[in-house]
Amino acid sequence: MFVILLIMARQLGPDLFGLVAIVMIFIDIAQGLTDFGFSQALIRKQSYSPQDCNSVFLFNVLSGGVIYLLLLLCKSGISAFFGLPALSQIIPWLGPAVVFNAFSVVQRSVLTSRLDFRTQTKASLLSTLISGIVGLTMVFSGYGVASLVALYLLRSFFNSVLLWVFNDWRPSFLFSLSSLKEMAAFSSPLAIAGLLDSFYTNGIGLIIGKAFNASDLAFFNRARQFASLPSSNITNVVQKVSYPALCKISEDSNRLATAYKKYLLLSVALLFPVMGIIGALASPIVNLLLGPEWSFTAILLMILAPAMMWYPVHAINLNLLLVAGRSNLFLKVEILKKITGITLIALLFSFGIIYVAAGILLSSLLALVYNTFYTRRLIGLGLLRQLKLFLPVIVMTIIISGLCFMIVGLSLPNWITLLIAVPLSAALYLIMLRMVQPVIWGEFISLIQHIRRIPE
Repeated sequence: MFVILLIMARQLGPDLFGLVAIVMIFIDIAQGLTDFGFSQALIRKQSYSPQDCNSVFLFNVLSGGVIYLLLLLCKSGISAFFGLPALSQIIPWLGPAVVFNAFSVVQRSVLTSRLDFRTQTKASLLSTLISGIVGLTMVFSGYGVASLVALYLLRSFFNSVLLWVFNDWRPSFLFSLSSLKEMAAFSSPLAIAGLLDSFYTNGIGLIIGKAFNASDLAFFNRARQFASLPSSNITNVVQKVSYPALCKISEDSNRLATAYKKYLLLSVALLFPVMGIIGALASPIVNLLLGPEWSFTAILLMILAPAMMWYPVHAINLNLLLVAGRSNLFLKVEILKKITGITLIALLFSFGIIYVAAGILLSSLLALVYNTFYTRRLIGLGLLRQLKLFLPVIVMTIIISGLCFMIVGLSLPNWITLLIAVPLSAALYLIMLRMVQPVIWGEFISLIQHIRRIPE
């Protein structure tokens, strides 16, 4: 999907990309409203009944339909707010993605509870391939913004269809309000926390799109997507594996602490060097892949890459609260983080979009304090112990990032810079990890082997 979007970005430019980016903000918020945290409740419940699944399915489909209708009613107001008439034409076409996603929520929850990630990956890859072929064909045929709309809509549609084809779960349309109420005790704090996160994350984009312009929003979104690609993918893999696996040993505190520490080490050992390399090589990456008209994206990427570097640490710390069944604490932490983030961005916003990115970085670092507070209480692994655990990887990441900055400073052509810097820095990191920190290397290898042994 990322490669497809890169190609389309070069063809469409920041202005058209910014239009769809604004609409996708509302789609993301709408999808968060649809689920209400019931998917996580199903996964955690382990011994869920057919009635539980059916009730969640019917709730999701009904709420998805209602929210889509609300989007249609609000399209003119959204278009007027941003002063972009084209938005009212895009929303009706992208809105059905909310409904398609609602049909697949329970399918994903059932597969995740079975630790069946291969099926989900297969559906995702095939839907991306089909929608990508259509989107690229349209963009090179001169369909403009419609090609990007088709890409997102068809990907959502085919992903939902394929999950139904590959998975054997089927609804029986038995609805139980008592079943939803039982799960709501766990899911409602998650739903509120999810909505807070969605409004916070997407709200930044809304403010940029309104206060600046669609092009600035496109620059910001491209930088965030570059930074999010490795961080979200690695985190999602570790989180999907760790959450159901940790739920099974939630009653054994010793095993829980050991497994939790290993998952943290895996994510950090994988992600920190990747984000360090991306941040240091932001300029040649953006100029080569997107073109010079997107060059401002590189400045934002250099700031957002170290912010997203900590994303798996945040996510896995919060996962522990879900495993322990403390969704109320999860919500409390999210509220504190959002208050901090909003305050920082409000203080820095008037200075420009670069300072907004700096506020996101500072907010991410401060969030470590909140996210690790209850981890220390639950398994005795607080912020200082975690930083001590990560310190060797942090030092090695600084070293390889410095190497990349030195190579960029040689002012070579972009493709030569990347051809030299990426393999050289990656090789240096692996050598240091193996020779200087054999313990972390051992954990790194054993955790990869552990993931491979998990049933599909």
